[in-house]
Amino acid sequence: MELHACGPSQDLATGIGKALREMASGMRGVLEHLQTNERPGYDGLALSLRGLVHRGEQLARHLQAYAGVQPLSPIQLETLPFLCDLAHALRRVVDERISVSVVVGHDCPPCLADRDALEDALMNLIANACEAMPQGGRLLLSARADTSPDGRPAVAMSVSDNGRGMPPEFARRAVEPFVTTKGDRAQAGMGLAATDGFARQSGGCLTLFSQVGSGVTATLSLPQSRPDMP
Repeated sequence: MELHACGPSQDLATGIGKALREMASGMRGVLEHLQTNERPGYDGLALSLRGLVHRGEQLARHLQAYAGVQPLSPIQLETLPFLCDLAHALRRVVDERISVSVVVGHDCPPCLADRDALEDALMNLIANACEAMPQGGRLLLSARADTSPDGRPAVAMSVSDNGRGMPPEFARRAVEPFVTTKGDRAQAGMGLAATDGFARQSGGCLTLFSQVGSGVTATLSLPQSRPDMP
């Protein structure tokens, strides 16, 4: 099953994402040609091209997610094993000064989501959380049974940190595309926008709770998996 949702600004993001993918594909062709026909001095150029292709593809994915047009195949996901697997992988790559823990309510049901897209969305939230704790801190992945704003059964999956937090005026705009405190990098400011788009396309929502100096809790509310689903 594929889910899609589109609006005026999403149409623009869809078009830009498609153009970026086409450009990245063309650059990959040039890169493959350079690798096939090795010449002195081309190593540096090939490395630069590889980096540009990666960043272009990442931005295209973020734009598609924001636009709500990424291909999704929702399945039933058992919340505790999913978050434990993610935490296990994180502990090998995050700053050793950041502790990673998982808390899942005993009555937390499975959610309905595309596994890879959900992992990407959570990684966007986790990357922001880690950047907010440059001296180390606590990263908590949690989940609980919840109810969506329209009254449907949901699973609330949160990423919490005890970092710098966001001022209220920034938090209100944080999910808008390219709103960032990370400078002028091309893909900066798209992580939260992409995560918000994924949540909406999945039939859920993203909410942020922030206290300056105390950290941020970003919560993805996703539909519960129905008992009759495989």
